[in-house]
This record gives sequence, structure tokens and C-alpha cells, in this order.
Amino acid sequence: MTIVRRSLLILCLLGLVFPVRAGSETALKGRIVRSLAVHPADPYRLLVGNKGKAAGSGLVFESRDGGKSWTKLNGGLPLAEPATDVQAVAYGPDGHVLAGTWKNGLFISKDGGARFMEHATFPSKDIRDLKAVPDDPSVIYAATGRDGLFKSEDGGAKWRSLGHKGIFFWSLTLSPSGDVVYAVSLEKKVLRSRDGGSSWETVFDQDNAYALAIAPGDERSLALATEKGLGSV
Repeated sequence: MTIVRRSLLILCLLGLVFPVRAGSETALKGRIVRSLAVHPADPYRLLVGNKGKAAGSGLVFESRDGGKSWTKLNGGLPLAEPATDVQAVAYGPDGHVLAGTWKNGLFISKDGGARFMEHATFPSKDIRDLKAVPDDPSVIYAATGRDGLFKSEDGGAKWRSLGHKGIFFWSLTLSPSGDVVYAVSLEKKVLRSRDGGSSWETVFDQDNAYALAIAPGDERSLALATEKGLGSV
């Protein structure tokens, strides 16, 4: 494994990716924002999942002006009555919006978030991350707490297992083309697939990791957030 020291450059570049407007930090004041997604065709359209404490406090919000104002989706209702934490959100194809929760499973809206329905057969109740391929949002990857990795190629209707059951995954990162997938675990492991999830290799195993970022324009430059600070792969 080659260590490439480009972390500062990557952080600077990442600061230019999401054009969130000044003052947006107060729009969700008092709420813990657990997850974030940006619409692949409109960088001012943002989706966030909320983490609360009481039953029913898990909500999904959307902004269409770069974070200046926010609207509660699902008619302002929680995804499920007991839901407290929306850990993952993603924009799928043709008005599809996906939201993954802690302990309450996966929910999908086919009308832009007006109404969400639970996915009855998704094989995990603990969805840690969802990522859609920017160039083809009908292809979506899911990471779960202990049930492994999954992939859908029809906007979230059907899912197939990519293995790794028993590993506690925390986040996913896709290359812009979607050809390369990174799965980040809290258990000293970052996995990479170069073939859409059919085969995987370990590319980092030195520390518990939380998130990985790819520098725009250079898919070889990666920044990794770990319990010992910021590193690179």
C-alpha cells in the first residue's frame, strides 16, 4: 500500500464541492444532522437526515436553495413512529429518495419525498450509509451495521448482497464514475472494489476509520478520517 500525502489539498478541494450558502448553519439549529446527500443534477438541492432522542424524532429535510431554507419531507412526519435516527439519505432516479434508519430499516419515496414507504424485504434494519452513482442514480450501494454490503440496480426496489456480513460498516464512497467503491469500517478496515462490488480488497487496516474522500479530478488522491486523525490511502 502506497501512502500519498495530499490531505491538505484534498480538504481545500472538498470545500468547493458543496455551495452551501452563508447562514445555512442556523437552518437546522438544535438538530443533529446525521446524514447528507447532494442531488446529482443540482448542487443546490440538499438532503439531510436528522438524529433525535425521542421516538418519532427521526426526520428527513430537503433544501433546494443550497441550505438557505429547509422543508420537512414525508409530510413532516417521521419515517416510522419509533424512528430516532436517519443515518443515511440518497437521491435515486426519477424522483426517488431513499432514507436508511437505525433499527427501523430502509424507506423509499417515489414522489420526491412527499411520502415514504418502508422497504419490506431489505435485509437489515440498521442502514449506515447509502450512495447512488452520480452518472446513474438507479445504481445504489448500501452499508449496514452488521449485515454486510448491498447493491441495487433499479433505484432501490431489489437488492443483492455483496457479502461481508458481520463487519460494522460506517460509510461508503464512490468514484465519480461509480467504477470504484470504498466501504469504510470501524474495525480497522477500508475495502475497495473496482468491479461494482463483485470482488473486494483491503486497502487500509491500520486504524478504525469513519469516512473517505476522493479529490475531484484525481481519483488516486484519497483522504481518510480515522480515530488517530486525518490520513491518506
